[in-house]
Amino acid sequence: MPMHRIGISTVLMAAIVVAITPPHAMATNIKDPDWKVNLTTEVQKGVLNFRGSKCKDPVKVFVNYMDNTDKGDKKPKSYEEFWYNQAGKPLGQEKFDKYGIRPDEQVVMEIKHKNKDQVQREEYKAAANAAIRFFLDCKVHKGAINTLMVPVNSFDGIVQSIEEQGFTKFEPASADDSTPSGNKPFLLVQAVDDTTASDKSQYLEYQR
Repeated sequence: MPMHRIGISTVLMAAIVVAITPPHAMATNIKDPDWKVNLTTEVQKGVLNFRGSKCKDPVKVFVNYMDNTDKGDKKPKSYEEFWYNQAGKPLGQEKFDKYGIRPDEQVVMEIKHKNKDQVQREEYKAAANAAIRFFLDCKVHKGAINTLMVPVNSFDGIVQSIEEQGFTKFEPASADDSTPSGNKPFLLVQAVDDTTASDKSQYLEYQR
């Protein structure tokens, strides 16, 4: 299947649709979501390393998801993968399956690193961009998504990368009110350590 070039304008166009998502569709149960989405990063050492290449050692982000409402099938399904250069610029995308999440179903994303003991900084930007793209894709399809789990050691780098791509930090007015003003699309980034949530988290809302 051929890879397709992608641009940030795709994300910006999707954000216009996302902005009208009603607040009731934003509540997500992090412990038992209807769908679990995994985004796994890996630096492709030695790939595209020809003379004059500006794309050597690209970062691949592989995305799969699992339908927890389907009691008969507990295997993750391959959905798509993205390729990025060292600066975090998207190089291409390949789809493996059509979008299958139904409207109003609860979705949680989790970023993982294939080589978790030697994570490269360029993986943060790639992971953040891929997560934003799936987030907006899900919002356009009326999915209830606002939680992103990340490795605790990657938390600061990924939060910074998300900020650099159109989000800004905000704090809810109270523990019971996590919706930003103006009903802007938002993410709760939650650090996890071996699948156990830590007390490190950050709310981010989309500004563009």
